[in-house]
Amino acid sequence: MTDTHPEIAERFEKLMKMKTNEERLLMGFSMFDAAKQITKSSILKQNPLISPKDMRKKILKRFYG
Repeated sequence: MTDTHPEIAERFEKLMKMKTNEERLLMGFSMFDAAKQITKSSILKQNPLISPKDMRKKILKRFYG
C-alpha cells in the first residue's frame, strides 16, 4: 500500500537511480543519524539525568526492540 502518486514515485525512483552507490549509502547513514538524534532527544525529554550507558541501552532497545 502506498499513498504516493505514481508519477511522483517514478520521478523519485529515477532520481535515486541517478545517484552513485556511495551517494545512496551516505544518504542512508544520514537518515540513520537523524533518526538516532530524534530518538535521543525523546529519551532525554523523558529522563534528562540519564547516564550515557543507559542512553545507549534505550536507543538500542528503541531501534531493535
